[in-house]
Amino acid sequence: MTVLKTDAERITALETLIGVMAKQQEATNQKLDDLLALRNKGVGAFWLASALLGSGIVGTIVLFLDW
Repeated sequence: MTVLKTDAERITALETLIGVMAKQQEATNQKLDDLLALRNKGVGAFWLASALLGSGIVGTIVLFLDW
């Protein structure tokens, strides 16, 4: 047996569903922001390590050339 819903019931159901979806989207956006922050920290650490290693290599080459 099919139960027909009134327009008010259908709108209420849609509003509830949209509210739940909005909360889920906010949570997903927060997680994405956290992941981007972690990525940016990782990129900074990579460039720092690269700069330190590069300056060590250049320093070693200059030491051998000066010697």
